[in-house]
Amino acid sequence: MERLGELRVYVPAMVAKEVRGNLQREYGLGKEFFRLVVRKENITVMWADPPANLVAKYAALGFAEEDAVIVACAEWVGAEYLISENRHFLERAEVTPFAIINAETALSLLRETEQT
Repeated sequence: MERLGELRVYVPAMVAKEVRGNLQREYGLGKEFFRLVVRKENITVMWADPPANLVAKYAALGFAEEDAVIVACAEWVGAEYLISENRHFLERAEVTPFAIINAETALSLLRETEQT
């Protein structure tokens, strides 16, 4: 988290809503999550839906409907990485123009850049 400011982060609205709901339900921290996200200039919540043709492209490649929206958002913003622990994303990483990696891999990449 201490290096988050070095990254440009895009969060699809459905993901932000889900995280907020989970944090609120489990810990009462839903509002705090949005305060954190809104205060950071390098984090953008994508309230607009990605183009329908991108969503359809990923649905046709076998992504579930909500997953297709998330992957389409990543392509839409020109992401270099999509970070997820969702095994369905990780299993289909070869069909995207960006790398789909888990959090451990993302942390490793950050550590590598820190050392250079």
